Amino acid sequence: MCVSGERIEFRYFIPTRIVFGSGVFNNVGKSIRDIGKKAIVVTGKKHLKTSGRLENLLQQLKENDVDFVLFDEVVPNPDVDTVDEGAEISQKNRCDFVLAMGGGSPMDTAKAIAICAAEKGRIWDYMTGKRIPRRALPIVCIPTTAGTGSEVTRFSVINNNKERLKLPISSDVIYPRLSFVDPMLTLSMSEEVTKNVGFDALSHAIEAYTSRSASPLTDGWATLAMKLIHENLKLCIEEPQNIKARERMSLAALLAGLALNIGRASLPHALEHPLSAYNTSLAHGRGLALLYVAWIRFSFKGNREKFARIAQILGEKRDAERCADAMEKFLQKIGITDRLSHYGFNEKTISDIVDNTYHTMIRGIKNNPLPATKEEIIEMYLHSL
Repeated sequence: MCVSGERIEFRYFIPTRIVFGSGVFNNVGKSIRDIGKKAIVVTGKKHLKTSGRLENLLQQLKENDVDFVLFDEVVPNPDVDTVDEGAEISQKNRCDFVLAMGGGSPMDTAKAIAICAAEKGRIWDYMTGKRIPRRALPIVCIPTTAGTGSEVTRFSVINNNKERLKLPISSDVIYPRLSFVDPMLTLSMSEEVTKNVGFDALSHAIEAYTSRSASPLTDGWATLAMKLIHENLKLCIEEPQNIKARERMSLAALLAGLALNIGRASLPHALEHPLSAYNTSLAHGRGLALLYVAWIRFSFKGNREKFARIAQILGEKRDAERCADAMEKFLQKIGITDRLSHYGFNEKTISDIVDNTYHTMIRGIKNNPLPATKEEIIEMYLHSL
């Protein structure tokens, strides 16, 4: 939105205490003693074990008399069955809070587990709107990637692999109670993970900035996040141990997450979710990156002023007509040059996906700077093959 000449109205709520800085991970155990007595620790299957970070975390819990049960079954694009299993384990062991450590998948899974464990429900009922979440166990997040911003948002996105659907849950009850953002934990990210989650953060900033729900508050966070990502993502790829660049990317992901709480995602996320539901090996951030140029070419006319600003932040002339080219150059600069066709998509699969999941895209369509028809959505997909 443009502030001058328009009425300004927004609401913002976030109950999350944020602890940010290199080394803050070492204080987790002392800081969470007041959250609860027994945690279900939600994490992935491999990375934190091999890096020694998980052992460090569990030792901190032991030293501070925080009991726990480990749930290390989370995989990328987590499925409803994983959530329901985790909730059952939490209930059986009488856990009174959820502690997530990892990227977006463990954090989103932890949020979903927190609902189901508190309300003794099945997550699919909440994803489809059959039930509305009213309560959740307290949530603590420790992100080890710089991208999703889930450590500061009220969102969780879960797959239903049987239905080939990926749907978000949005509720104030799943705001984390406490989040430790330690950029040191991101130093072990691989180059591909760095690219994918970094673009995810950029997409959050851009969509929160250009959406119909945008506000002056989100605009400030979003534009700063974009600048930080443009200046530091390539540096993180080229110099993975550069802690200053990693710190700035962690800050960018957090700021973009804060912006997303008001601005919300728009059409790119609505288009991507069916892709990583259809092919679960496709990373969410990568799927977004492959759609973005086509989306900008379609959407920039809906808010020329803001797309011109994005073009400028990405290093081009301040001209909305140049925004798609600016994004294309940025993707090349960070080494993302593949297409949707490389992940098994073709005209037929795109047609099937749109036919089967168009009803899940409505919110994203309505929040987009320019509304899109079903035919225009198909065209964006086809341009990305």
